[in-house]
Amino acid sequence: MNLKNSQIILYGFLVRFANAFYGGFIGQSLGSDSDAGSFHFRATDPWYDNAMGRYETIFRQDSFILDGSQFYVKILEFTYNIFGPFLFVGNLLSCVVWYFSAKVLIKVFYMLRLTKINQVRILLFYSFLPSSIIFCSITLREPFQLLFVNTLTLFSLKIF
Repeated sequence: MNLKNSQIILYGFLVRFANAFYGGFIGQSLGSDSDAGSFHFRATDPWYDNAMGRYETIFRQDSFILDGSQFYVKILEFTYNIFGPFLFVGNLLSCVVWYFSAKVLIKVFYMLRLTKINQVRILLFYSFLPSSIIFCSITLREPFQLLFVNTLTLFSLKIF
C-alpha cells in the first residue's frame, strides 16, 4: 500500500472530525468530561470570571506569566464569537489545529531528509495514536501544544 503523507493526515483528520461530530451532536465523546467541558463552559459564559471572583486577564494573578488555560479560553471565546457558541465548533477548532500541526511536521520531515518509509511510519503513529485522537478532537489545549512544539522544532532546524 503506497500511502502519501497528505492521505495519512487526511484520514487522521477525518477520524478526529468523526469524534468531534459525535461529541458535538450525538453524545459525550471520550475524554470530554470535566476539563474539556469547563473550557467550553468558561468560553460560552461571559460572566463566569466575574461570578467566580476572577479578573478578565490572560496573566496569572501572582505574576506576569501567561496562564495557559485563560489564554485558551480567550481563543475559544474569539472562535465562538465568530462561528457561534457550539461545542462542535470548539471540537472542530481542535481538529483544524491538529491538521496544521501535522502539516508543520511534514516540513520537519523534509528538513531532516527522512526516507519515505520513515515518514509514513511516523505519520501513522502521529495520526492514529488513540490518545491523540481522543484529546485532539475535543476542546482541550493539546492540539495547540502539538502545533507549538512542531513549529518550535521547525524553526530550530531552520536556525541550525
